[in-house]
Amino acid sequence: MRRRATHFQWMYIAWGTATLTASQGDEIRKPKQGFEFMRKLVDDMTNADPQKWSKMNEVVPRLNAIIKGSSDWHLRSPVLELGKQLTFKKRFRHRTKQLVRMARGIPAIPRP
Repeated sequence: MRRRATHFQWMYIAWGTATLTASQGDEIRKPKQGFEFMRKLVDDMTNADPQKWSKMNEVVPRLNAIIKGSSDWHLRSPVLELGKQLTFKKRFRHRTKQLVRMARGIPAIPRP
């Protein structure tokens, strides 16, 4: 049986796909598009000053508010490298999978 991700794991995934740079400015991961709606929250959680990091008891309600305020289609949008687009075939396949998941009642963001 497949294990579902928790909110915290989802936040880690979102944080991990943000643009991360080493101290010398070398790119560790390529920037992604698809998490723009969470940019402010991710920025607060990854501030250069650890004292300014948001606490988890502040983050969870903010994440829940973001999820509630976003449409199901928006939450199911693909995460791509910055500036890339899906081909028609891949976009059709992605939307078809999402429609099947919606019909089966599988939420876009897993709930614990």
